Amino acid sequence: MDLGAKSGHIIFPKGTTYKDLEPIFEDLMVTFLRETNQYDEDEDFIKMLIKNNMQDISKNRKPEGYNRNNRVRMIFPIPGEDKRVKFYIYRASRSEDIVRVTETLSSFLREHGYDHEVRWDEMLLYTTKERKKARLMSSGGEL
Repeated sequence: MDLGAKSGHIIFPKGTTYKDLEPIFEDLMVTFLRETNQYDEDEDFIKMLIKNNMQDISKNRKPEGYNRNNRVRMIFPIPGEDKRVKFYIYRASRSEDIVRVTETLSSFLREHGYDHEVRWDEMLLYTTKERKKARLMSSGGEL
C-alpha cells in the first residue's frame, strides 16, 4: 500500500532567480492554496500573504511561501551550497495529497515553460528519522 510522501521538492536549474518566478508566482500560490483546500480560509489573510510573497519575489528575495501549523505547507528554504531556487510541499504525515499537489504544481510550471526537477522526501530531519526507524525494525527493536 502506497502511503504517498511527506514532502515533494521542486528544484529549479542553477541560475534561476526568485525574480524569474514573478510572472507566474501569484497563480502558483493560488493553485497551491486551491489544490490544498486552503484558499477560502481567510480572504484578507490570503491577499496579504500573496502580496507579501510578491513583494519578496519582485525584489529577488526568498519568499515566505505558506507556512501555517497543521496544514499543507509550501516552504521556500534558505538556499544551500548549490544556491538553487527551490520549494517544497510538506505535511507532517505521509499523504497521497502531497504527491498530487506536487505533481499539479510541477505540471503548472512546465506549462508555463519553467524547467525543474521533482524529488520526494528529501528533508534531512525526516530522512534521519526514517533511517533510525528502519535500523530499529531490522534489529528487532521497538519504536
